[in-house]
Amino acid sequence: MENVTFLSSGALNRAHYALVAKQERALSPEEADKAAWDVIEEIKNRMIRRPVETITSSIGDLFAAGARGWGFNIPYSNAVWNSRQAREDLLLLLYCQDSLTTEKRSVSSHGLFFALPTALTLAEAGTTVEQRRTGYLFCSQVLPLGHEMQLLVINTVGKHLNSPSIPNILLGLDYLINAPNSDAIPAINSRLQDLLAHKSPQVRQRVMHAFRVLAVLDPDLLFRCKAGLQLNMQNADPIVRGAALSLLLACFENNVVDPAFVEATILEVIQKFRPSKANVPSIRLTTKAVEILGKTLNKLELNLQDATTALFGLATKAGSRGIWSLALAAFRVLSQIPQEICIKALALKDDASRPLNSSLYFLKPLLRQVDLNLVSLLLQCLVLLPPIIWTGGSVGTAESKKITTDGHIKGSLPDDMDANELFGEEAGKSAEGEAFPEDKVSASITFPSLFSEEEVGTIVSFLKSKDIMIRKLTILVLSRADPSESGMVYQYYHQMLDRLPSNDMAIGIQTDLASQALEVAEVLCYDDPMVYASLVIEILSRADTLVGKTEVASPTLSSRSGVSTSTQQTRGRGGVIESAVEMVITRVRKGKFLFLP
Repeated sequence: MENVTFLSSGALNRAHYALVAKQERALSPEEADKAAWDVIEEIKNRMIRRPVETITSSIGDLFAAGARGWGFNIPYSNAVWNSRQAREDLLLLLYCQDSLTTEKRSVSSHGLFFALPTALTLAEAGTTVEQRRTGYLFCSQVLPLGHEMQLLVINTVGKHLNSPSIPNILLGLDYLINAPNSDAIPAINSRLQDLLAHKSPQVRQRVMHAFRVLAVLDPDLLFRCKAGLQLNMQNADPIVRGAALSLLLACFENNVVDPAFVEATILEVIQKFRPSKANVPSIRLTTKAVEILGKTLNKLELNLQDATTALFGLATKAGSRGIWSLALAAFRVLSQIPQEICIKALALKDDASRPLNSSLYFLKPLLRQVDLNLVSLLLQCLVLLPPIIWTGGSVGTAESKKITTDGHIKGSLPDDMDANELFGEEAGKSAEGEAFPEDKVSASITFPSLFSEEEVGTIVSFLKSKDIMIRKLTILVLSRADPSESGMVYQYYHQMLDRLPSNDMAIGIQTDLASQALEVAEVLCYDDPMVYASLVIEILSRADTLVGKTEVASPTLSSRSGVSTSTQQTRGRGGVIESAVEMVITRVRKGKFLFLP
């Protein structure tokens, strides 16, 4: 912080600024921790000397007496209490607690108990909302459940819940949400039920979240809020209905509400979404409804056909307006529904003059986007959709249409990409034919291809993207479109292996080939560790047999090894083996084969 002034640093006060500066200049973690401990001791001595007392009440004497009963030496005094200083001290203590790094000197919550009387006083008698919020925050971070001083906090929460001040009510509800306590339920139960009908949307939202959190400790609470839940589900405010949906899910999981009511409520929210009137709260509300539908899909006895139609309609409306988060959420739930139901939902369209998959045309412009986030979004959507919907094909045939002819794309690669770069010299020798040949077996439902031959080539070109996630998603998309061993992805994999042990290739290119082969193996075997291990062994064996270009070694190294500089060669060196092993180790440490959308 040498070049950062106090005004531009964002520090809480001068003491905070000085502490951060000392920690940044410290030569060791122990020295940085000592600076934090010095601040803790300074605040502790100041709080012990200064009583926690206000001018207008005797609450300071009450806490001082109680604190001495728990072993704290806090004397009585008639001095005036500085609430602003108290707030800054509490925040600085929390910062010190989080900044300590060495285990032997790490401070536990018990080490900050000396500040609890100050925090309790600030929560009840702070002169501003920020001060009272800080008092509650400190108590929720430091005071353990079941501690005797929790009764004093519950008493303060009860006072705030019964206060006519909306900010005080919200502070009390926030504390219950962040630090739920079963001892508080009998004291606040009736008041929480009354607050379900409060005029403030923020209060209704918080009280429903409080019911949901406290119900983990006492599930019977859900039966007492059932009537208020149904009332709030009809509220026009999206933030209230969003909280009601979360509480509805908790009620459903505890068998408090009828599943038919849950189904009707969720589908109503989804079907009533209007992109022209969409704003952030309404988008969040609809997204939450879609997510809850995905969580309860296998538990509800709903009509999957109606749900599928509603989800496709939502994805189309959201995607056409660029609301990609909502469209992707709808596709994620659709991926849980059997493919035949998704296909039938698209086939039962009102407009028979348009292609069956015309509702997905909003995906096509994403191919031309430079933003990798949008490209990733397109690939995730294709992964989640049944392949036949976008590759083209007929229902009921032995195989759906493939993207390729004999495992290759004919004439669909971009001008700046050589087919040999992707598939080797034999790429241009595939049989003549259409990119999407007609199935020989007739079927009642036939989908045209969603993308043109050139657009499919653009998708294939993503295999050479600089972004690793784009490459993995592309491999997954293409492998699902043609999962056969003669398909494009398997040929791509084997051609990389064939090119790997090359004498005429730079080590950097060989390293890239090994890394890309491992990416293909990871995607193809994301659910089969044994097959993945066998492919890793195959790739490492190929890499270990290569003899690549080497730079001239130093005379010292040559003399030590006893090998002349002119004949010295590398076997699996130059970063090829090292890079491959590092990828495998990273993959194993993550514990998951692939981030699937």
